[in-house]
Amino acid sequence: MAFIAGTLKMHMDEEDAFWTFCQILGARFNLRVVYDERNPALHECMNKFEHFLDLYLPRLSQHLESQNVKGFMYNPHWFLTFFVYRCRFDLIPCIWVMIFADGIIVVYKLGLAILEYFEEQLLQMEFEQMLPFFQPPSRFFQKKLYPVHVTLSWKD
Repeated sequence: MAFIAGTLKMHMDEEDAFWTFCQILGARFNLRVVYDERNPALHECMNKFEHFLDLYLPRLSQHLESQNVKGFMYNPHWFLTFFVYRCRFDLIPCIWVMIFADGIIVVYKLGLAILEYFEEQLLQMEFEQMLPFFQPPSRFFQKKLYPVHVTLSWKD
């Protein structure tokens, strides 16, 4: 939560940051359940992400599975911090505008776009190379992020 609250505070005054944070945790995004100590909602998000990975990037999904790389090893911070933990600070407002406009689906789409962009590199890696690849400093946003379009069917 501190990543989100701190980022909001850096971009707006205290009262606006507070009410925006309330919307993120409350009705608009319901992230409060993701921060539950048992994390059932976070596990559900990661399971949905793995499902979308199977659908849209099957070769990469099979490769990650063959290397025993699970979603919880690289993507929980995407859901818990809306990419604050893993990307350049100047890109956060752009990403968050998309998330605030379209909802949590953007986290799935952007996550898949990142993996699609690096798919060929990841397909050449083994387990020992993949985990450092996903850790900070993130390679995801160090260069220009080229537009990658991923269309998802979404049902709650």
